[in-house]
Amino acid sequence: SEVEELAVSIQDLPQVQRDAIPELYYQSHVYSTDLARRSVKLNDVTYREGDWIEPNLQLLEIRPRQSILRQGRQSFRLPALEDHVKAVN
Repeated sequence: SEVEELAVSIQDLPQVQRDAIPELYYQSHVYSTDLARRSVKLNDVTYREGDWIEPNLQLLEIRPRQSILRQGRQSFRLPALEDHVKAVN
């Protein structure tokens, strides 16, 4: 999809942007050709495409092996079932 092509890997975001993303614990990932069946579970909450995880963080798309999220104007890819945990300084 065009959204997927425009999204960068979460690992390629500048550190300041990665730090602004809340910790995400990825518990389940369901991809289906049926849009209504797609869902991910992050931090014990089930989300569907278009849902807002936080006021500035939206789940755009659920793809077979990753989710596409957007924070502000920056979209990024989060691999399926990989947590985003902030680095300890």
